[in-house]
Amino acid sequence: MTHLTVVDRARQGDPRAIATLMNRHLQPQGICVKTTFESQRLYILLEGAEAPSQGRWVSFVRRGLENLDSPLLSEVTIYGRQLGEKKPDWVETLDVQPQGDTLLDAESLETALHPPSAPPPPPIRLRSADYEHRLRRLGTLGITYQDLIPRVAAALTEQLAPGEEVLDAVGGRYRGKPTLLLLTNQRLWAVTKRGRRDLKEQFASSIDDLQKVSFSRRGLKVRYQNTDHLFHFDDRRKGRLFVRRSLARLISLHPDETIPSDRYGLWINLLGYLLLVGILAAIVALHLFLAA
Repeated sequence: MTHLTVVDRARQGDPRAIATLMNRHLQPQGICVKTTFESQRLYILLEGAEAPSQGRWVSFVRRGLENLDSPLLSEVTIYGRQLGEKKPDWVETLDVQPQGDTLLDAESLETALHPPSAPPPPPIRLRSADYEHRLRRLGTLGITYQDLIPRVAAALTEQLAPGEEVLDAVGGRYRGKPTLLLLTNQRLWAVTKRGRRDLKEQFASSIDDLQKVSFSRRGLKVRYQNTDHLFHFDDRRKGRLFVRRSLARLISLHPDETIPSDRYGLWINLLGYLLLVGILAAIVALHLFLAA
């Protein structure tokens, strides 16, 4: 069986392969590429802390797709959007003309897909309030995590490397503790509260160092440094949204329905039910006592 390279798959119109090629060069500059292919048209979304420049990045996309030399990629729609917003800042439609007989090899194509040679603008350093606003707008963090968001936002201003951007976050439990799982364009990072003001890092790994990430409706199993870390979603719907819209676009995921249930969460639910039964029993006993 012939193994197709990412360039070969991109030439065949595979949107994930196209996104992979572009993200190799754009993510270090703080831009994340997402793609989909529907009704014979390729849709490309460019997201960044600020809306990506339309003129600069449309030219980059056109050049890269023309050099792929694929007749399947003749109709393309590009969107530019600020991260966390729902509506794009701009939209442009392209009619891509393949290069004809000039078919580039993989190495030449990688070179052709490099961004324009103009020096990139300096990285934008966001304030704590900017990160807090972004985290609240994601829609995947419930009431349990609202008091944790300001601490995480303050930590992000100090912890993120130049060019590193927050892509998504979701709430869940790690070893029984309410934990916020953050995804950036460079790492996967889980933090929880420690005391009244501090944060504790439960685990963190760069994207390149992740050995395997498995998922199920219950949560994630993250393996790095030969150790598995189980993260259970508090809300399965929000967990599914986190996986589909961001995690699966950046990391190769493996479905695994053998991921166990959160035993800590089961004990908490059991204790909650017992407490409720105790309260109801006390109310009934009080009612009987007063009626006697």
